[in-house]
Amino acid sequence: MSKVFGEALASMYHDKFGIETALIRIGSCFPEPRNHRMLSTWMSYDDFIHLIERIFMVPRLGCPIIYGASANSASWWDNRGVAYVGWQPKDNAEVFRDKLNAEMDPPPSDDVNAVFQGGAFCADGIHEESLG
Repeated sequence: MSKVFGEALASMYHDKFGIETALIRIGSCFPEPRNHRMLSTWMSYDDFIHLIERIFMVPRLGCPIIYGASANSASWWDNRGVAYVGWQPKDNAEVFRDKLNAEMDPPPSDDVNAVFQGGAFCADGIHEESLG
């Protein structure tokens, strides 16, 4: 909830006062992906640094939502709407797939931890308990 509130507050300050803010939704920023789900969400440190540089260099930022992920072949997110920022990630988590496959079995296609963007949070069970 605090994440949503922060984005809404930044948007309001932009609308009311023109304060520019980048709303970056970072997927998984680690030296390399730690599981198969991160093949979609991973952002390399180099791509992260380049994104931050671009945010401060663009002449007019506005209040864009930018998905923080490298140029992953399995990515879920689309940043075409913020192309004006000039950020073009270079790295791709796909180079780690064979290593991950050797370390752990790929998840089945119906595994909520792998197929839903919320990962394990989608199956935490907290909502089901309140129904009974």
